[in-house]
Amino acid sequence: MLLRSLLAVGVFAPLALVAQPARPSAPKDTGSRRSPSDTTQSLPAMRTVGTSGQAVDRQPGATTVITAAELRRQLPLTVNEMVRRSPGVHAVDEDGLGLRTNISVRGVDAARSGNMVLLEDGIPAVHAPYLESQTYFSPPVERMSGIEITKGASAILYGPQTTGGVINYLTAPAPTKRTATVRLMGSTNLLNGYADVGGSVFGVASRLSWTRKQVRDLRDVWAQVDDWTLKLTRALGDAQRLSLKAQYYQERTNQTYLGLTQSMLQRGQLGALAPDDRFVVRRPTLALFHDWSISPMWTLRTNAFTYLTARDNRRQDFARNTTSNARPSGFTGVIWGDTTVRGGAVFMRRTSGSRNRTISVAGTETRLSGTVETGAVHHELQLGARAIKEWYTSKFQIGRNATSSDSLTRDWEARLTNAGAAWLQDRIRFGRRFELSPGLRVENPNFTREVRRAQFGSRVADTLIRNTRSETVLIPALGATWLLPTVNDAPASLFANVHRGFAPFRVSEAIDNSGNVTALEPEKSWNYEAGVRTPIGRAVSVELTGFLLQFENQTVSASDLWGRTDELATGVANGGRTRNAGVESAVRLALGETALDVPVDIGARYTYTDARFTSDRIYQSGVTGVAPLNVNGKQLPYAPRHLFNTDITARARGLETQLFVSYIGRQFGDRRNLETSSPDGQIGAIPAYTLVDLNTSYSLSLGNVPDVQLLLAIKNLLDETAVVSRRPQGIRLALPRQLMLGVRTAF
Repeated sequence: MLLRSLLAVGVFAPLALVAQPARPSAPKDTGSRRSPSDTTQSLPAMRTVGTSGQAVDRQPGATTVITAAELRRQLPLTVNEMVRRSPGVHAVDEDGLGLRTNISVRGVDAARSGNMVLLEDGIPAVHAPYLESQTYFSPPVERMSGIEITKGASAILYGPQTTGGVINYLTAPAPTKRTATVRLMGSTNLLNGYADVGGSVFGVASRLSWTRKQVRDLRDVWAQVDDWTLKLTRALGDAQRLSLKAQYYQERTNQTYLGLTQSMLQRGQLGALAPDDRFVVRRPTLALFHDWSISPMWTLRTNAFTYLTARDNRRQDFARNTTSNARPSGFTGVIWGDTTVRGGAVFMRRTSGSRNRTISVAGTETRLSGTVETGAVHHELQLGARAIKEWYTSKFQIGRNATSSDSLTRDWEARLTNAGAAWLQDRIRFGRRFELSPGLRVENPNFTREVRRAQFGSRVADTLIRNTRSETVLIPALGATWLLPTVNDAPASLFANVHRGFAPFRVSEAIDNSGNVTALEPEKSWNYEAGVRTPIGRAVSVELTGFLLQFENQTVSASDLWGRTDELATGVANGGRTRNAGVESAVRLALGETALDVPVDIGARYTYTDARFTSDRIYQSGVTGVAPLNVNGKQLPYAPRHLFNTDITARARGLETQLFVSYIGRQFGDRRNLETSSPDGQIGAIPAYTLVDLNTSYSLSLGNVPDVQLLLAIKNLLDETAVVSRRPQGIRLALPRQLMLGVRTAF
């Protein structure tokens, strides 16, 4: 089905782009409207914030827009480096390479960014928004032209998750003028390359880009990522525009889930424990966008998209010396860690397990935006609807050895989602300065799970176990903004909002292997925030926001209930009531010329978060001699109380240098809030750490190529061996210091 959709769109869309409309529209006086053909660059992307001068000031919630200039200045290796520029965002590193994103907002669970809405040009950038909102790949940061991060009530315009926030990655538009860009950076272990070419081809604005990432022998890890993106845009008269975006992402790596034990960290044994593991991702994407300026006051955007994610993950089997040092069956003779400590050693086995998934998604979405005047009251309306269908197949295959491709299928299942959503928001302006923004979203996902092959005791057999489950949810929101005059006519704004937080349940746990509907509930909360954005003089701007997230039921990783991330506990479970409260702040200082005639800009962001369980929740350990635990009052894992980062940028005579410092406070790796690390490294406190990056560029002109920059980036300048995570199966460390040299040019 998906392949037929890809072929149909792939054949007919280019014809529509090239073909002239049968009846071109007559020129019209568009007033303040911006016609699709008025610009030298067309932007086939949905903005979650907007492009007007007061777009951020008028948002009823905390908002961050990361610009193309900031991306160029920071020379990022990963998306994590950039999203940390938004207060309240905690990006948990797993590999230092940005291949897996674990992004959290205001203390919600960061695992695989499952509580976030991740978009790229308005199209879902996850495996499947409903079936598997977690992401096992990340769009390359090298091809991004901006990032929008929205929190609060505005999340109801996107969904289906409305608890965390919305991150919209923006990619460079298709230009009508000839352009080309090349960027190349490398170190002894890393190579990052990006190239694009654009211009008008037969009246069609176009851009083709290629991103290549290579990693060799970085703590025994290697990886290769290739990403191709094609954009085409054609104006259909004065009022309409049709755009096509096609992508292909491919990744191959030996990155493993198996992390370090505590003794390995103490001894400095930092290499990969399972170098024969493989992680392969392939993802073709195709999207069509149609923009129609119906009138000077109304616009309609419709998109249709389809993508397929194929994820093959082979992992070598292992056993831990949890009860004894007896060698497991199929033992290879390789031992990691310390056998003198119970649970401190890892015995590698000959066999492997492949967890292979294929997820297909097809959807369409339409958004109607316009303005209405009712007397002295001004209304800005946005209403829309979306339909999505998702297909998912998963197989667990047992390999005869660590590199085996011929294997026995032990488990095989299929999942299906048919989901519809609709939303309405009315931004009501009373006078020039006060706005009230009521909104409502309706979600109606319908899930089906089929178990087609499973293990019954010691026997593996084909079967057919099937059941369905659905949910209909109303998600209301109310926001308010009050624009205040200032001395320099730069607006200050007070804002506040409340909205319903929602995240659909995972069907793999909502329907068990026997086809029974379980007690797993969707995630629901009431979220509140209030804050102020204001300039102070001409050189300083400040944003301060207080937030409160009251979860009625926060679903948590079952592997964290007792700090276990091995096969003893998988999936998610009801976590009960939790409360996430705190304050986030951001300050920007543009100092201009200093005493040394060097312009200096300083930005700083600080977040305090208190995230904890607020109801009795008793968990059985399943381990003899270990008493049940009530986690009421315990801090949520991977929710540091303190986050701080700052960037200091200086410019002089073509030289631009930025120092970026990021501090992540102490946090816990499990719900027991244990202080001491377990011997296997999977539970225990994660000490606070600080990472420092230095990024420098020098501009020069070389004959016919006037825009050339020499680049220097030192990531983890102090070479901090910081523990950043204990997931998925042991200690993960920050990227070791990388000194990277490069060049960037545009012509």
